[in-house]
Amino acid sequence: MDCRNKGELIANRLYMAQLYTNHFGTFAKSDYEILMFSIYLDMLETEPRDYDISLELGIPESKVRSLRIKAQLLYPREQLDWETELKKALSKGQYNTEDHTITIMIEDPSVQNLLKSKIEETYGVVYKTLNSKHLCLPIESYILLAMELERDRKQALSKLNSKWKEMNKDAGEITRESFIKRIWSKANKPDTIKLLLNCACIAWPAAAPVLSTIQSFIP
Repeated sequence: MDCRNKGELIANRLYMAQLYTNHFGTFAKSDYEILMFSIYLDMLETEPRDYDISLELGIPESKVRSLRIKAQLLYPREQLDWETELKKALSKGQYNTEDHTITIMIEDPSVQNLLKSKIEETYGVVYKTLNSKHLCLPIESYILLAMELERDRKQALSKLNSKWKEMNKDAGEITRESFIKRIWSKANKPDTIKLLLNCACIAWPAAAPVLSTIQSFIP
């Protein structure tokens, strides 16, 4: 990143903070920290781990996570790339064969909160673990999340049902409530889950990369 672009980034954040106004005298040390941290994140070319940032800035990881959240709230990046983060997290995810859940690690708490919100909004289920960076999600929640990559949720569900009945003639209609009840996982039939994921891959081309990664977990 050249000096001009860095200067524009800094100027943009200072403008957003309204620092050079009558707010100048009211800025506390914590306000300056959040502002400078947001500028620091803007100038990074790659997304580092909390641990690496803590070493570079000489602050605890817990403070890094707190500053990430506050910086996103006050000086939001235009769009959090949750799709890319999800794909990256899934590549290192761990699959539980007993309850058909996948545990992923999301480094950025703002992205994690966004994913959690999207899943809960679509009636999905999210399980928290003792590690604050981990999200443990049933496969059904991942499918609901993948539906977010389609423009029209209602049409996406209709496409999934068409493909589902075409490949499984005796199957009933799939609804959002079906995902909540986790009827496929409760049946404990990996083949059925695989078939469902395969149908979703075909019905939702935009979501296929994410769904294919999830498919690879099923034994």
